[in-house]
Amino acid sequence: MARKGNKRKSSDHRKRRRTGGAAGRHVAALEPGLQAQARGDLREAEASFKQVIERHPQLVDAHVALATLLARQERLSEAESWLKKAIELRPSVVAPRLVLAELYRSFARPRQAVDTMLDCIDRFRHDADAHYQLGFAQLVAGDLEQGAENLKHALRLNADHIEARLRLGQALHVSKDARGAESAFRELLRREPDHGRAWLGLGQVLMRAGNVKEARECFLRAMTLNPALPDLSTALVRSKRYTEDDAEEVERLIELSVESRRWPDVRADYRFALGKVMDDLKRYDEAFEYYSEGNRLAREQRNRFDLQKLTLVVDRIMQTFSVEYFADHDSIGDPSAVPVFVVGMQRSGTTLAEQILASHPAVFGADELPYIDDLSHQLTGLLRADVSYPRCASLLTAEVARELAGEYLSRIREIGADAQRIVDKMPGNLFHAGFIASLFPNAKIVHCRRDPLDVSLSIFFQQFENGHEWAYSLEEIAAYYCEYQRAVSHWRKVLPIQMFELEYENLIANQESVTRELIDYCGLPWDAQCLEYFQTRRQVGSASNWQVRQPIYTRSVARWKHYESHLQVLKSRLEPVLSTQHPVHTP
Repeated sequence: MARKGNKRKSSDHRKRRRTGGAAGRHVAALEPGLQAQARGDLREAEASFKQVIERHPQLVDAHVALATLLARQERLSEAESWLKKAIELRPSVVAPRLVLAELYRSFARPRQAVDTMLDCIDRFRHDADAHYQLGFAQLVAGDLEQGAENLKHALRLNADHIEARLRLGQALHVSKDARGAESAFRELLRREPDHGRAWLGLGQVLMRAGNVKEARECFLRAMTLNPALPDLSTALVRSKRYTEDDAEEVERLIELSVESRRWPDVRADYRFALGKVMDDLKRYDEAFEYYSEGNRLAREQRNRFDLQKLTLVVDRIMQTFSVEYFADHDSIGDPSAVPVFVVGMQRSGTTLAEQILASHPAVFGADELPYIDDLSHQLTGLLRADVSYPRCASLLTAEVARELAGEYLSRIREIGADAQRIVDKMPGNLFHAGFIASLFPNAKIVHCRRDPLDVSLSIFFQQFENGHEWAYSLEEIAAYYCEYQRAVSHWRKVLPIQMFELEYENLIANQESVTRELIDYCGLPWDAQCLEYFQTRRQVGSASNWQVRQPIYTRSVARWKHYESHLQVLKSRLEPVLSTQHPVHTP
């Protein structure tokens, strides 16, 4: 709950205002409780803080200390109650409001955090911490633009607010403002050169832009400063392909993996990182062992995969988007041919496909956009339907289809300017193909395909940032793949848009001919830059951002054979797909 590393230049008067004038007068009363908390005696600490509040009911510090203690025990409603009492008792003090907002944000209630801080800002307009907490809460709630604005305002009030500058850099990075993000991180490091998270953030910005060498130096610096940072080990090992010459670094990573038992947030990270390293070194049994342990740890921290729910969704997609549906909804959307949707399973070559297309001078690669999914969630309300998406799509009108298509085009034009084609590379849009065809009957859909065993193994070897609950066991990956394949088979039968089937193995074996077919499918003249895609300088946000900076290579084809002894369950669960699916070319 504490805010670390914030070098605020505060006057003594300001400090007293933040704690209700208690600083220096009643702090000693809190000492027994703080000491009990430090030695792990939470019951005694709680009793001590409550005794202090009885004696000094106006002491905001005691309420905050007690609430923080309760929050550590995940007693959210009690912590919330004590903070609200403090706010009621001393409305002129900002501290309990800040802690309450932080409490809401930490317990996945960002909207309540935002509401708390909006109310706080009305009273404390010139408080940098208030604008910081508001901005941070807005970022967590998904409002990146407004969140970034409030973080900037916090910095205008206090240029030394380190955490505001850090969150601003992270927000701009997510928003793909590479220049702004890099500037924020570099300015933070100018003020605090040993800030590990800032080095990590700067490295991630540089990595996305293709500046791999400098990014790697940033990751190594961050590793020296704070090896317990989430995502750091993953970022570091993705910055190169390891060889026997890297023995010293590999040994250090193994040591840190052992140490990570003390760092719950990164235990899985180090296992995935070492899995990748061992795979590079062709020590496949060790790699699989690390990956398996990483998946086990990651799965413990995620929601369980609900296969029945996914099956029901696919059933409803197939029932809704039928041949009859498309006959009744023929050409109701926007005629624009600007959008190109790259879809498929994760790790099937979608990033490579986008990079190839984005190397064409008439194409802008927009990376993974959530817009189609966002629009699908609006559909029930716009249609005033009694059923949710996808079933409500049966009521789709030309008016609503064009309204939503216009909103989508407006959003992509904000980032793609005047490009003839704008690529939306969201793999999961495969499940929205019928909705896409309704909005954009002239759109192009590129379906990326890869050997099911290679795709499944590559997913098992990938730690995703969020979601993907199905991606952490081979059995559940296979189950998800079978549902994905069921949806693909349906689209092939009913979709009015002819999808381009981009087979990864065929692309690797016949790069130029397949690339020419892809460019032609998108209605564009041939451009040889598409063969030199790895030279294209652009932001690449996916886990494949290192791979797409490399020329075509074959080592990922039939990669599963290195791990065949570990894949009997996977092969068994994928048998229905392996025996019936559309054939995959192999070189």
